[in-house]
Amino acid sequence: PTLSVVMELMHDSLFNRLRATPQLTSAEKLKIAIDIANGLVYLHNQGIVHRDIAARNVLLTVENIAKITD
Repeated sequence: PTLSVVMELMHDSLFNRLRATPQLTSAEKLKIAIDIANGLVYLHNQGIVHRDIAARNVLLTVENIAKITD
């Protein structure tokens, strides 16, 4: 059998956005930090420890919604 993974199309990584011009606003950075914290809470509730949270492992949608990846 053939296996496939279907994912949401992501716009950019947090790493790239932190280095880009124009910079993220303080409000955008706070929202992204809250999204990451909520994602970690969900993972921990599932018994999963990420162990490599870094800007390159956080993807952003066009609306700057952060998604944890690795």
